[in-house]
Amino acid sequence: MKRCWGGEVQSISVLVAIGVNQEGYREILGVAEGSREDSESWRNFFRYQKSRGLKKINLLFPDKSLGLVETFWEFYPDAKWQRCVVHFFIEMC
Repeated sequence: MKRCWGGEVQSISVLVAIGVNQEGYREILGVAEGSREDSESWRNFFRYQKSRGLKKINLLFPDKSLGLVETFWEFYPDAKWQRCVVHFFIEMC
């Protein structure tokens, strides 16, 4: 995404976590701005989620963002990982 900061247009990443509650409904767990989708941005995002009370994640469906894959297990080591089917098929085309 683009944003204007101090009169200068910059590219930023928007990091989003969506979860499924016990009734099966999706909920936005958190949204944060990152400088890019690098390890440090994701590390800050997961640290923020932990501080807000997100204690456990059962299953992760990532888009194969390298920064996300590198840092996720530092915060949620017991989670299972499954590749997002949509992103998997897009890469095959």
